[in-house]
Amino acid sequence: MPTDYIYDDFTLDHAATSNSLPSSAERVSACHHALRCTEILDQVLQEFYSWTSSEMYRSSCHVALVCHAFFHSAAAVIWHDIPSLQPLYSLLVVGAIHPEPNIVSFDPPQAAWTRFLRYASLIHIVRRVELRELDSDRFRAPVRCNGGRTILPSARAFTICGRTSGVGPARALSSGLALIASPVVSTLNLGYIENIFFDLFLSSAVAKAFPALERVTLPLHALMQSRKRIPGFIAGLVGLSRLRSLELTTLVILKNLPLETTLVDRLISTLPRLEYLDVGNPVVHSVPPRLYRWQGATACPVAPRLRHLVCFGTWDAVAGLPSALTCPCLEELRFSIRQRFSPDNAQDVTTVLSRCMRDIAESRFAPRLRNLRVNARYNVSGGIQQPVLPPMADLLGPLLALERLETLCFKLHGRPFPRLPAAYSADDDMHAVAAGLGRRIHHLELQHDRHTSRGPLSMIATLRSLAHFAVLCPHLVSLSLAVFTDDVGIGPSCIPSMPWQPGDSTMRRLELAPSTAVIPGILSPSDSKLLAAFLHHLFPRLDISECSFRSADEDAAVRDELRVLGSSQRT
Repeated sequence: MPTDYIYDDFTLDHAATSNSLPSSAERVSACHHALRCTEILDQVLQEFYSWTSSEMYRSSCHVALVCHAFFHSAAAVIWHDIPSLQPLYSLLVVGAIHPEPNIVSFDPPQAAWTRFLRYASLIHIVRRVELRELDSDRFRAPVRCNGGRTILPSARAFTICGRTSGVGPARALSSGLALIASPVVSTLNLGYIENIFFDLFLSSAVAKAFPALERVTLPLHALMQSRKRIPGFIAGLVGLSRLRSLELTTLVILKNLPLETTLVDRLISTLPRLEYLDVGNPVVHSVPPRLYRWQGATACPVAPRLRHLVCFGTWDAVAGLPSALTCPCLEELRFSIRQRFSPDNAQDVTTVLSRCMRDIAESRFAPRLRNLRVNARYNVSGGIQQPVLPPMADLLGPLLALERLETLCFKLHGRPFPRLPAAYSADDDMHAVAAGLGRRIHHLELQHDRHTSRGPLSMIATLRSLAHFAVLCPHLVSLSLAVFTDDVGIGPSCIPSMPWQPGDSTMRRLELAPSTAVIPGILSPSDSKLLAAFLHHLFPRLDISECSFRSADEDAAVRDELRVLGSSQRT
């Protein structure tokens, strides 16, 4: 394909000058137009590359004309976000590269240089920057031609990772960051860098290169491998006066790499301006990090601006955070905890979890908490002792002190399954939960393994529990509940009288997850109709597309019945 014709000077001039700031309506329209042009370009090129060589040769001029017609409108969208710096090398600075490998001209043709700068000015996001690339002559040459200034003046986000070159990792890092240093970059994702320690040198170099950073993502596993240097690394972040969000994630299995400090305590004490803190990634961890206390920790570190806290770890570490922190502005708290217990300590499941709920409800910890999500997993190894979990109402009871709580997600999964105290049914438990939460709760998700497949059905919540939430929690917008729906005895006696008109119902999203320890049966068509009628009576304003009931087949059957009932009500 004759790419020189597609990327001619007129096209580049138009692309470089067409993103002036129009009015609001014009901006939206131009954005949609550019996105559509991008889709057309992508379809044309995919079709072109699927042809044989002879077909490409015969049709290349026609394809070039089509691409030229759509390219200038889509250029800003295409180059707003690039996967790496490689396109800049291979396409835009062709005139500056000698035919011989790795030899760069320090005096590229003016046309090639102008083209390079025009495209670079459109780039806002670079998905991957290899430090080895930054330390190569191929990248240094354009920077030298630009008087030492960055060639990406509009970039707002970088992902930096990969290996360094052989000149020394520290030097490569320092010089590489200097080449893309920018006072306007606000987001940095720092991936794993071979042979680079996460220490004071690294954080200071980052703070110097990008002084306006607001959001930083770091690899937790790399930080743990440099754990003796953690205090120095965190101290270097103090220079980022605008830092508001810090995420520590990992993409590798964590084993036998315990932190020697309580990382959360240290981060909060050192970076009081943080508003969002995420430590760990529960999706990819196999063994959670164990967070130990550090000698310099205060009794209750204060996080005056922290609004979102996400933490993954062991029960004894994460569950103890609410008692060790003071977060007066905290609005969202997400805990994901995992741990193995010995048979002798099986009852610690109850003790630790109950204490955690009480600490969360303390007014000193987070009086403004609105969103609470707890995902707890445990395993009692080497024995068959079955822990006794208190009723859910007792476990969550302390949370009633949180006056602003609107969203509650509580998941408990473990082996062996905990059981309820004797003479107490799960439906009674759900009634007590609904009565306690009352009018304040808007979003509720309760998933817990409460029983074994051999346990009595009284240990399993049924559809009757839905009636409790419908009557006692009139402001619910979404509800997700683990229930048993095979033997509910749906009939007139199960349908309560509602204290409001059907049109006043606020429920939009309903998820009925089948109980994990009981294999659900197959609902007959008549039972599907009864279930739909029951749900429609309780929640007449459901957004059916957002609801799920059990299996895909039964989802379809119940949804169809709900649509019929909804249509009948409107007519």
